[in-house]
Amino acid sequence: MKRTLLPIKIYKNILRNNITLDTATNMLISVLEKSDNIQQRRECVEIMGKLGLKTITLFKVLENILLSDENPSVRASTVKYIGELFPKRSLVPLNWVIHNDRSVVVLRAIYTLLKNKRSLEYDSLNKQMMIQLQYLYEVKKEVSLFLNLDIIYSELSYNIYFEAGQQWHRVMNMVKTYKDPIGLIPRLYYLKAGGTLLNLLPHSINNLDFFRSLFIKKNAPNISLKIKNESIKIH
Repeated sequence: MKRTLLPIKIYKNILRNNITLDTATNMLISVLEKSDNIQQRRECVEIMGKLGLKTITLFKVLENILLSDENPSVRASTVKYIGELFPKRSLVPLNWVIHNDRSVVVLRAIYTLLKNKRSLEYDSLNKQMMIQLQYLYEVKKEVSLFLNLDIIYSELSYNIYFEAGQQWHRVMNMVKTYKDPIGLIPRLYYLKAGGTLLNLLPHSINNLDFFRSLFIKKNAPNISLKIKNESIKIH
C-alpha cells in the first residue's frame, strides 16, 4: 500500500463496508498524528468531514491541529470541518485562532466559514474577525480586499507561510505589475492612509476568484517570476 494513498484507501474501505467507522476513525487519526506527508494529512481531515464524524475524540484531534499544527494549509483544512461538524464547540478555538494566527491561508478559511454562517455566536465571532483584520492590515475599511491580495501573493510566490499585513510593499509591487483598470493602486493607498469615504467595491470584483483571474491567469508566469526574484533578493 502506497503511503500517499492510505487515506483514500481507508475511505474506499469504509464505502465498501470492509471496515467500521470506529476503525476508520482510529486509522485516520493515526495518520494525522504520525504522517509527515502534508497532502496525506489534509486528505484525512477532508475524509473525516465527508463522513460527518462527530465524536469528542475527533473534535479534540481537529482542535489540536487547528491550534498547533506547524503547516498553515493543514490548519486551514480543519477550519471548514470543525466549524461544520462542531458548530458550538468550535467557537472557542476559532476565536483563539482569529486573535493569534497570522497565516493568510488560515484567516481566509475562517473568513469564508464565518461569511456562510448565521447565528448570534457566529455573528459575534465575525465581528471579532473584522476587528482583527482591521488591526493586522491597519485599515478601517475593505479588509477583505487586502486579505484577497495577500492570498494571491501567497499563491504566486508559493509561500504558504505568508502572514497577514506583514509584506505590504511586496503586495503593492505585485499589483503594479499589471494594468490597473479598476483604480486598485490609488484605492489601496487611500485606504491605507485612513480613507473611508470610498464606496465599497462590488462583490463581483472584490472576491478571490476575480483576483485569481486578474493576476494568475493573465499575468503568470511574468508576475510569478518577478515575485520569486524579489523574494530571493529580500531574503
